[in-house]
Amino acid sequence: MRSFRPLSIFVTILVALLGRGEPVERMIPATARWVFTADIAALKQSETGSRLIRHLQSAPSSNQIAAMSALFRVDPFNDIERIVLWGRPAASNATILLMQGRFDAAHLETIIRGNARYQSLAYGRHTLHSWVDDGNPEVQRQYGCIHPTGGLLVSRSREAVEEAIDTLDGRRPPLNPIKSFGFPFSSNAPLYYASGETVPSVIPLPDPTRMAIRATWIEASEKIRTVHITLGLHVSDPDSARQVRDVVQGLVALGQMAQDPDAVELMAPARVDLEGASVRISTSASSDLVFRMLQRQLDVPAAGSATASTP
Repeated sequence: MRSFRPLSIFVTILVALLGRGEPVERMIPATARWVFTADIAALKQSETGSRLIRHLQSAPSSNQIAAMSALFRVDPFNDIERIVLWGRPAASNATILLMQGRFDAAHLETIIRGNARYQSLAYGRHTLHSWVDDGNPEVQRQYGCIHPTGGLLVSRSREAVEEAIDTLDGRRPPLNPIKSFGFPFSSNAPLYYASGETVPSVIPLPDPTRMAIRATWIEASEKIRTVHITLGLHVSDPDSARQVRDVVQGLVALGQMAQDPDAVELMAPARVDLEGASVRISTSASSDLVFRMLQRQLDVPAAGSATASTP
């Protein structure tokens, strides 16, 4: 097989699924500055997650997912248990993906070794696989390792993969969320994101407010067909936190008057709480509303491509 590009596409599809076990921070190096984790098993047990998976299985992309599943002998809906992504500051190529689940290691290695620019590298008792997708420059070389614990590691940074291996092997200290972000990780949210970097650009905050925020976290969970979403902002000091709270309260009020009825319904029960130097925004919505909003986002590319191809 001359190209390994299908794995890159397959990984993208898996991450888009949004999906618990050993505390996730024990698997992540202490140098991580942002973390995303998705519990696929918990997602499948929720109403929103199960409907989302059924939609993906019947959407226009389902044929591509099926083809990738057959090629790699991995069923993303049954074999993938957890997805973890993390990265370090000022190093975009140091982002690393860890997928846990059931893999046919021998088959995956056969596919990887078929790449025209494949390299096999030794790291202690582990084998690192390295490749460049056909048509890509050498600077886009990728590195991967199938760890004995059942994890598949992929990154464009060899150093990041080696650091992840050492953490999984217990030779390097794992992440301490309180030290790195100022708060502990959630223990019961299937979908979780934490960052000690800048606030995500999709959150429309003025620059002075954005600069006062030291870390953010977002978590989502579902109980009895109701999805609970929380956005937390860890601020530099209590006085700045009060100012951030006031700005956020204004943004929530604007959201409650939006023209999009789904956005209004999502923001209607939202509340903003101040706890010391942290601001917490929480809301809840029916699984029907959340699925409808997700479906609309997922179907946009398909509708756009269909329109573009029409004479």
